[in-house]
Amino acid sequence: MTEDNTGDGDSSSDRPEDSKAVEGELQEAASAVKKISEKQPEMMEEMFSVMMQSGGNSLHDKFNDEHITSLVGLMQSHDEREYDLHKTARENAYSGSVQRRVIYGGVILLIFIFVMSSLYLFKDNTDVLVPILSGLGGLGSGILGGIGIGKSMPGG
Repeated sequence: MTEDNTGDGDSSSDRPEDSKAVEGELQEAASAVKKISEKQPEMMEEMFSVMMQSGGNSLHDKFNDEHITSLVGLMQSHDEREYDLHKTARENAYSGSVQRRVIYGGVILLIFIFVMSSLYLFKDNTDVLVPILSGLGGLGSGILGGIGIGKSMPGG
């Protein structure tokens, strides 16, 4: 037996379970559209332009100025958040490089002061000066090798 869809109220689309399922699907679709509009506004623009050109969609009659305004607002706020995110990332990268330069400069200055003071204090005592200088040379080459100076040099 087949169902009779003559509009007498017995069709399957008039059942409350089916209308709840359709409402649930519409809510899922609405949340998916919202996620796409936040993450990929270009895709939303393309989708709406295709929908507007097709002309045969029933949603065209339901769109009003408020929907378009909210969509444009979402796109603008997305662009502003993206700009702020890139600006913050760029500022953090710059401040990190400045901090590294200050730290490396301070370490180099301290090593230079230590070497000069060692040379000045032990200039007449070579028994102490030779091990200090060879230890500093090994320390310096270990530090330079540890940060990859030898690998980054051509032929190294």
